[in-house]
Amino acid sequence: MKTIINKKWKGEDGAERSITISKDDNGKTVLYKGLAKDWQTKCCLCDKVIGGFGNNARPLKKGICCDECNAKVIEERLKRMEEKK
Repeated sequence: MKTIINKKWKGEDGAERSITISKDDNGKTVLYKGLAKDWQTKCCLCDKVIGGFGNNARPLKKGICCDECNAKVIEERLKRMEEKK
């Protein structure tokens, strides 16, 4: 495998980020985003570190929320749907 780009930087939250773009033996481009521990996202509602991809926090807030806070988001969405009827 041949590495094309290997870049590291600090995110807005001060955490180190990294990205590596390589070509495999067949010439296919492969993208790697750092290690999971280096690529952490915090919930926009409770500020806990999110495991996995997270959830859309709208309509409560613009951003990504954890699974626990997603229950509140779903409740709000259902409430707003009922109000529109």
